[in-house]
Amino acid sequence: MNINPFSNIKATHLNKQEIVDYWVDIHNNEQDKENFQKIIEPSNPRPIIILGGKGSGKTHILRFFSYESQKVRAAEEKVSIIKQLQDEGYISILLELGDFQFQRFSGSKLDDLVWSEWFFYYLNLVLVEKFIKQVFELEKKQLISFDRGKILEMSSQYFFDGYDALDSIEEISETIFKEHKKIDQVFSKLRTGTITKLEDIEPAFDTRENRFFDISHDILKASEELKELRILFLLDQFEDLSEAQQKYINTFIRHPKHSDTISIRVAGRLYAIKTKDTFSDDEKILGAEVTTKKLEGFMGDVDSYKTFALKLTEKRFNKIKSFKVDLDSIENSFEKNNTRNFIVQIQEKYESSFDRPYIKKFQNKLRDYSDQLGINKENDIDTIMNNIIHKDPLVEKKNIWLIYQAWNKKKSILDRSVEIKYSISGSGKNIHSSETLKHIENDLLFQLSRECSLPYHYCGFENILKYSSANPRSYINILNHLYEKAEFSNEPIFNKEKPISCKIQVQALKMASDDFWNEMISDIRDNRIIRAAKRINSFFKKVRISDKLVEKNLTAFSYRGNLKDEAKNILNDAVNHSLLNMKPKAKKEKNNTGEMLDIYYVNPMLTINWELPITYGGVEQFDTNEIETLCLGDDKAWEKVVKKYTNKLNIPFGKIASEPSLFGDE
Repeated sequence: MNINPFSNIKATHLNKQEIVDYWVDIHNNEQDKENFQKIIEPSNPRPIIILGGKGSGKTHILRFFSYESQKVRAAEEKVSIIKQLQDEGYISILLELGDFQFQRFSGSKLDDLVWSEWFFYYLNLVLVEKFIKQVFELEKKQLISFDRGKILEMSSQYFFDGYDALDSIEEISETIFKEHKKIDQVFSKLRTGTITKLEDIEPAFDTRENRFFDISHDILKASEELKELRILFLLDQFEDLSEAQQKYINTFIRHPKHSDTISIRVAGRLYAIKTKDTFSDDEKILGAEVTTKKLEGFMGDVDSYKTFALKLTEKRFNKIKSFKVDLDSIENSFEKNNTRNFIVQIQEKYESSFDRPYIKKFQNKLRDYSDQLGINKENDIDTIMNNIIHKDPLVEKKNIWLIYQAWNKKKSILDRSVEIKYSISGSGKNIHSSETLKHIENDLLFQLSRECSLPYHYCGFENILKYSSANPRSYINILNHLYEKAEFSNEPIFNKEKPISCKIQVQALKMASDDFWNEMISDIRDNRIIRAAKRINSFFKKVRISDKLVEKNLTAFSYRGNLKDEAKNILNDAVNHSLLNMKPKAKKEKNNTGEMLDIYYVNPMLTINWELPITYGGVEQFDTNEIETLCLGDDKAWEKVVKKYTNKLNIPFGKIASEPSLFGDE
């Protein structure tokens, strides 16, 4: 059976063994061996909020540091689980806040305050239950023991009357389990309308005192084998809680207990945080109480991510496939771009330059605007055409661009064509060596592919890395589609003697790009965020196919001034949902005021389907009102903004006075 080793693209689809087997850390240097541990920091008592976009690796990281993975590592090391816990210095409890059991605490007819209070109690109960379940498992295996006197003292102190005679972990475990079951039953009756008010249910301990801190701490200290460990609570899927529910999480983050023993890690997507309020009036979480970390950008430099991706591929593939691959065979088994072959394809398809679509288009424009240009429709146009014609289609495209540059500057295009002729022959100034032409070469090749109806691919392992943009899920999904396409086409996989064709790579990239877009927009409720992303991507596409290309790849923008909060929120949400990427304070304001502006740029995974460059070069600085139109305006208003810019890039190069030019210098 031919199993695709990359079909499971989400960590939630991996079993606990695969979580450990597929684990790869980022190493920025030889001394820096455990980068992802620096995200979790198990020994740090300070609460940490970990944020990451979809596919950033958050779930895999959390599951790797969970108790279930600690057990797998113990088995692999052939040591007892208690020895593994002692070696690692902690025992962790992973709780998924997006679990359906927590969704019952919304939409009830009960008073919101009462319902929220029960949520807080229930959360404490579940955390205690998960911790006790783990330590009871250790006790049953006779790996640890507890001081029954200390357990009795703990239960008498924290549990209400009727629960205060518990002197064993087994009794506490059974009590908590029954309490949980009882609450579930009553809540189910409330949700189904069987009952209309809370009946025959009382909390086992104070609902406001964050008892999971106290109970877990005292249980830990009651065991000789566990007392030196740290308890690491990992709370995932923070975004799935309501604003009111998040306030309770914020409260115990703001006021942690037993920091000598307990660490709290709350994780969620980039847009997870709905409020910083706590249960206390007018109190918020501040930077002084909690550290916030974002996984985006944590992959280190390009070389570190490349090594990470190669090792991840090797582990996935070699785990399942009968033949093994190494890092070298993976990296060198992708066909790369071949510009020369592409140019030859055009030459073979159109032997005569005058049959080439872009030459015909250019010649027609000269005829249409001959009066404006002050040229003779016959002799002058013939002279211009003969001066720019060349056997190499890319050179011809450069020549046309040089003509457009003179046209835009209202210079004689007849004289420019003569300069072009002498530059090519080497008998005049070399105007073909300009930096601008070097910068726009990829865009000229892209235009040639469209105009000549021939594919020009951006392929090769290095480009796949760029497209995935340090997002592990995007990278794995590209390989997933790549594997399926190669298998369907009977192409070998990871064989450097027979590299995977560009055709297969492009098909896989397009499918992965579709997946990425659909997943990222799946939970966006405000359609204006999606609309803004589509608008800016389409704008950059129009720039890329314009007559007079800008100097550098344009897939990024900035703005100066104060946006309306509504527009600012849309931009932020586009970033948080990975439709845009953002570099804070990364560009100087155009008028050299010294102000540093944020740069927003298209996510590389989305450049695939919009046929945009993988990376950005130039950054277009919009006016504040134009960004507000992008985010909030109707289609007609936005189209007006687009035309303002693109009219300057297309024949007849209409300009509006006082507007900054998009053109680069010669």
